[in-house]
Amino acid sequence: MAAACVVVGLLPGVATRAVVPTLRLVARQSEPIGATALVDIGDTVGMIGTGALLLVAGVLITALVRHRLFRGRRVEATVTWDCGYARPTARMQYTASSFAQPLTSLFRLVLRTETHVRPLVGLFPREGALVTETPDAFREAIFRPAFAGIGRALERLRLFQHGRIQLYILYIVVTLIALIAWKLG
Repeated sequence: MAAACVVVGLLPGVATRAVVPTLRLVARQSEPIGATALVDIGDTVGMIGTGALLLVAGVLITALVRHRLFRGRRVEATVTWDCGYARPTARMQYTASSFAQPLTSLFRLVLRTETHVRPLVGLFPREGALVTETPDAFREAIFRPAFAGIGRALERLRLFQHGRIQLYILYIVVTLIALIAWKLG
């Protein structure tokens, strides 16, 4: 089944042509259902299959070229950025705020980014810190107050939501009687 899925994925035109006799049998027609539509679908599906084959071929060629280029060479894994530090730690890594800093500076009036600095002191300082925090303006100014208000309003409905099934059935019966009375007018 898995091999059939791969074949259908890489050669969908073949799979489409294989379905036409079945469609003819199911529809009990001598001609395929929507023969021109199936030809159009077959062409489109064939282009998709060609694209899939080209993609697989491209990946295989790239892997082969990479293998030949690096054959006989030593390949090592290392950190992406270390900024000249011999042994960087997690405390020395770039964070999202490092990359976002140009934008947060540009929109500082709207975003209201808070910066907390513990400066380095002395000739050989032991500790220093820079912490930036950008509060979510929409959450704090719009969503939190709106949902808190909705929560307070819905809290009043708990009077009706107490867990007694008999009263829930009574609510339904009263509602049905009111609807019938309203409809009969």
